[in-house]
Amino acid sequence: MSKLAANLSKLAYIGTSGGSHDTRRERAFQVTRFSMFLISQNIQIRTVDQIKTQHIENYVKNQLDNGK
Repeated sequence: MSKLAANLSKLAYIGTSGGSHDTRRERAFQVTRFSMFLISQNIQIRTVDQIKTQHIENYVKNQLDNGK
């Protein structure tokens, strides 16, 4: 797991005050999938602060195009 994926997963898990363990695990899985998308697009981000709105928009568009 990349440094970004680990950081995002940690933030997704502890940043949510509510939800079951399954919900928290699913959120961590989604941010890991997002970080893998960034890697596949050769977007070199190491910290959460470097994520731009455009990166999230491209990820959502990709997910919709893939039927998810």
